[in-house]
Amino acid sequence: TFDDLVKGIKDSGTKMKMIYCDACLMGMLEIMSGITECADYAMAASHITPGLGGDYNSLIYHLNNSTNFEEAMKEYCVETVSHWNVDEKPYDLTLVDLSKMDNLLGEIKLLSGYLEEMIPVASKFKEDPDSMTNDEMAIYQTLAQAIDSSYMYETDYYAYPIFDLQFFAEILALGEFNSYSAKMIDTASRLKRACKEAIVFKQLTDVIAGKIDLSLAITMVHDSWWKQYGYDAVYPGLRFQQVTNWGNWLS
Repeated sequence: TFDDLVKGIKDSGTKMKMIYCDACLMGMLEIMSGITECADYAMAASHITPGLGGDYNSLIYHLNNSTNFEEAMKEYCVETVSHWNVDEKPYDLTLVDLSKMDNLLGEIKLLSGYLEEMIPVASKFKEDPDSMTNDEMAIYQTLAQAIDSSYMYETDYYAYPIFDLQFFAEILALGEFNSYSAKMIDTASRLKRACKEAIVFKQLTDVIAGKIDLSLAITMVHDSWWKQYGYDAVYPGLRFQQVTNWGNWLS
């Protein structure tokens, strides 16, 4: 399990230069925040990884022929994703500086707090939408729009409750609801800066490159899945939840 991986690395007394997850859907904040003490960098994909996987010849070549680790990994990302690009599907490979993760988690905690404040409004809409005030309706509609409109990491064959954090925050910031507008605009800006600091490099296939400004993936699971797929049992144990309280509003 992921916990076994983290424990094994910590117990070995080794601080790794990088953890590379050559697998689908691992470029998530929940993953990145769990390995900050294990490595200096992490590299993973937020989308599906094609069966071809990583180009390990390229990986070893650039590690052996560069004195700058970040530059070597940038070249690796470019070369690897170029092979994937022939599929004409949304693929990515992202290099993250784990030393910047705690700052990003602090900004996510701030956003989580605002989302928790919206829970009573969302619950009121579910129970009695006719009793909503104009301000409450504006809050609810903005939250619903942000969830429905955010970029979701999926393909033609798979759909997961994994969304783009930065995209979600920026859509929330567009909402014109009195008590949250200034908060959300500020929060979205701070999140964008924190993501930019943490993400050393991101390579995207042509299907998505240049169309949207993606950051890192985050869970926004539908309520019917929360218990059905065990999120209620797993999420409280994540370091990500313990630091950001993201699971509070999800549950």
